[in-house]
Amino acid sequence: MDRLVASLASGTTQDMINNWQPRLLANVAKPQQAKVSADLNKELQKYADEVSKIIRSKLPQVGTDALVPLYMERFTLEELKQIATFLEAPAIKKYQSIAPELGSIFTGKLVEASRAEVIAKAKLFDEAATRIVGPAPALTPAPAAQPKPAASTAKPTKK
Repeated sequence: MDRLVASLASGTTQDMINNWQPRLLANVAKPQQAKVSADLNKELQKYADEVSKIIRSKLPQVGTDALVPLYMERFTLEELKQIATFLEAPAIKKYQSIAPELGSIFTGKLVEASRAEVIAKAKLFDEAATRIVGPAPALTPAPAAQPKPAASTAKPTKK
């Protein structure tokens, strides 16, 4: 579960890096980039720690709400006993064959349960990062391409 939490939190952290790195380069003079980057990394670490805590806090409830019914739907009580004690290979094989599906469902439920709080933390990070780096540069439209004059085929006249 620790790897799952780390992976989910890392995904949101990478999104932050992808969003803010170009702004850092565009808004901060080169001599200040190292210090600003360090400040931004501190905020990013706070964000990652908070997101990990949010996701980890959802594990017990999502596990109970999502996994218990899924196991109960897919296994008999006898099969669950067999899995718990690893006594019979057929039950173990059945468990192993559906474990990826159950994990995927659980991960989806965990993301869903954490989403609103993670988005709120992302907004707080964006606010802190804006204070550190500055706002996103305004997008200026590219200049319209000017048509080239057509080459004249007429020969100049001599005077």
